[in-house]
Amino acid sequence: MVMSVNSHALVRRLLPVAVWCGLALLAGCSDENKITIVVTPDQVRVMDEADGRPVAGIKVVMMDPQSNLPVAGPVMSREDGYCPFDVEPSGAHRFLVFGGVDYRVHSLPDYWYGSKEKTSPSPPITLVTIQVRKVLPDSLPRIAGRIVDASSGNPLGQVFVSMSPYLTGYQGNTAASDDVTFGDGFFSVSQIPFAVDPESGNLIQINPLRFTRHGYRPVIWSYDSPNGSDNVDISGVTITMRRIDSGDNASISGRIMRDGLPAEGVVVGLGVVDLPVMEKAGAGMPGWAAVTDQDGHYTIGELPAGTYVLQPGFPLADGAFFPNQSGNIPRKVDPGQAVDAGDLIVLHEIKPQSPGHGQWYTLPPTYLDWTDVPGAKSYEVHFDRGILPPTDTSWIDLPESLVISPGLHVWSVFAVNDKSELIGVTQVQAVFRLLEQPD
Repeated sequence: MVMSVNSHALVRRLLPVAVWCGLALLAGCSDENKITIVVTPDQVRVMDEADGRPVAGIKVVMMDPQSNLPVAGPVMSREDGYCPFDVEPSGAHRFLVFGGVDYRVHSLPDYWYGSKEKTSPSPPITLVTIQVRKVLPDSLPRIAGRIVDASSGNPLGQVFVSMSPYLTGYQGNTAASDDVTFGDGFFSVSQIPFAVDPESGNLIQINPLRFTRHGYRPVIWSYDSPNGSDNVDISGVTITMRRIDSGDNASISGRIMRDGLPAEGVVVGLGVVDLPVMEKAGAGMPGWAAVTDQDGHYTIGELPAGTYVLQPGFPLADGAFFPNQSGNIPRKVDPGQAVDAGDLIVLHEIKPQSPGHGQWYTLPPTYLDWTDVPGAKSYEVHFDRGILPPTDTSWIDLPESLVISPGLHVWSVFAVNDKSELIGVTQVQAVFRLLEQPD
């Protein structure tokens, strides 16, 4: 029997698969993922992915993905898992989640919070649940201290600390080496790699820490180990940050292309670097971001002298995947200099739709589907450790011979055009859980 696309879609809607959206995944269950969120103290909750219990002590920041500025927070999740936000943001927002050494993000309801189409918002959702997964604690080496204003000596809040040029991985996740400060300016990061100098025996910090805050010059800092010290639990560090002034007026501009045409509406982020990093990421430098115009052009200004790397398509679910490419070298910027970064390309970002990331199932799914990629001739689907036969549609039936056992499963998709060129990528593998069935 040959099934048409329309009849296939109808069958998929009628399949008896029980999907647990559990208040936690309301956004993932919407058709267009256009959500308007009004956040109050009882609307954002952190839960353990394994058993659904609330998790306390998780830092959460709400970010504006286009300006890359904090909208609210950080706030700390309470014993009941709720985060005491009390703001009414408009437009699209996303969360950054800091689990320290104990937790990592498993899933968020969706990559965006708010309506990307401001003229046609959906009704407000009532609860946003952030699922986190317990990881094995491994806190050392640790570096802790305070961040202060260089002029006043006052502690600084909303300072992002990271070992990488970009604060987070995709989906708002962070590592133990990432932190964000409350108003007391205190930070603590862990699992910072050190080596031993074979001649002196002194500790050498392999990767520096980066401190970024809107309105301040970024700081790249490494621990200077005293002679003979083997201490890897370092405390009492003071980081001073200087405000941006009128002399910090350099800029970086360029153009973003996709499918050989200018890519409009792609957010370009900026990271402060000493080495190139080619990974899609989260926060980068707060406040230094730009959105491409109809000609694909962007300009990021008010830069202090330094070395930076560009990250087109860096916010969550902006529809752009930034591949490794030789043209994206670190850009050294002198005071007042206007740097032309030239053309960089992005690919279409493929979003898994069903099974969605973070969903729980009581019965094994019988198909996979994802967002369509313009110009795609075929799709290659990876499921767990295998590759399914190629398909020319944005969905595929799972073979009856495929055994899906209880537990976590992952899948992703790659799209190619008629020239066998890669034009679309699933930026993040979708992870779903099949529940054990009672006897």
